Amino acid sequence: MQKNIFLFLFCFFQIFFFSNLFAQNKAVLGELTVEKIMRDPKWIGTAPSNVSWSENSQTVYFEWNPENENSPSLYWVAATGGKPVKMSKEARFLLPSASAAYSPNRLQKIFARNGDLFVFDIATSKIKQLTNTVEDESRTKFIDNQLVTFEKNTNLFSLHLQTGVLTQLTDFQKGAKPSAGKPDEQRKWLENQQLELIQILKEKKEKDKEADSKRKEDAPKRPLKIYVQEKIVNNVQLSPDQNFVTYRLLKSATQAKTAIVPNFVTETGYTEDLQTRSKVGDQQWSYEFWIYDLQKDTTYTLDYEQVAGIYDEPAYFKEYNRKAAKPAKREIVPNGVIYSEDGKNAVLVLRSADSKDRWIMALDLKTNKLRLIDRQHEDTWIGGPGIESWQGSTGNIGFVDNQTLWFQSEETGVSH
Repeated sequence: MQKNIFLFLFCFFQIFFFSNLFAQNKAVLGELTVEKIMRDPKWIGTAPSNVSWSENSQTVYFEWNPENENSPSLYWVAATGGKPVKMSKEARFLLPSASAAYSPNRLQKIFARNGDLFVFDIATSKIKQLTNTVEDESRTKFIDNQLVTFEKNTNLFSLHLQTGVLTQLTDFQKGAKPSAGKPDEQRKWLENQQLELIQILKEKKEKDKEADSKRKEDAPKRPLKIYVQEKIVNNVQLSPDQNFVTYRLLKSATQAKTAIVPNFVTETGYTEDLQTRSKVGDQQWSYEFWIYDLQKDTTYTLDYEQVAGIYDEPAYFKEYNRKAAKPAKREIVPNGVIYSEDGKNAVLVLRSADSKDRWIMALDLKTNKLRLIDRQHEDTWIGGPGIESWQGSTGNIGFVDNQTLWFQSEETGVSH
């Protein structure tokens, strides 16, 4: 009996407390309506986001919107505390981008802003502009303490910060490689006869041939013209030893059908169609991983036959009593190369297009060989925090030292 009375009093005070709390919140927030619940969360205040430290660890930067503006602004506050201060346009320009890349000695940072290149000196906290062009430069990276790379018009360039030498490393060309064609035998015979009968023509051709040979000897080395047909080039990277360029080619699924969603709320007042993605089971994009050997001036593609499970069939085939007479090679999505600090080890992250497998492979660029480090398989879906599932992300992975790799995995059932 005493126990029941105690339970009753406990429940009564709990209800009284939360009812009183709700009444106080209602007085502060007002009546909750569908319109208020579904509108922008600015009405209850917004939390700071994109928090970062200054290089000297004395200042914290963050985006915030306490004034209910259309978009957040950049603020700073001292690490010891105090009132946050909104930064002016001039002050923001003196800060490196959040995506800036460190030099190996961590004395400089390189970044792109509004399509131009900038370098930030950490000791002096000064920014130096490197380019001012109408074309966009992006995907900046340090190769060594003086050499940086960046992409422009899908091609890879290097810039030496001390000498100022700008070098184009790739020359990707749309379309197919021009064919020399089959020579016309009759015209070739006529040309040879002319050279035999008319001495001055023969001498002129020999002089032209010799002059052309000298021009080629004196000409600077240019990158190989790489014809990619109508494929899309991305993920272009220079190896730390500067001997190889890796890149990815994407080919759209020509037979795939995308779902069309009508958009009724438009600025024009007319219903417009939204192009969305294709169905999961439909034909998807195809991906190729290529290596450009700068020393041999040649390219070759990665052979996926080396990938364990390349011919494995999905588990759901068994549910439909479906089995292919000859298992097809699975579509693979290469997601970038991670190099050790000394540049001697390279790791390539691969995913199956059906998101059932993720492979972490050691890559030997010289021999075009792969070695399995870790394979994660899931009959439903590979993804989750720190792993990612979209085609292009390596997930959280990196080198602890030149011989030790760390990465996140759901091998245990949760992301560790």
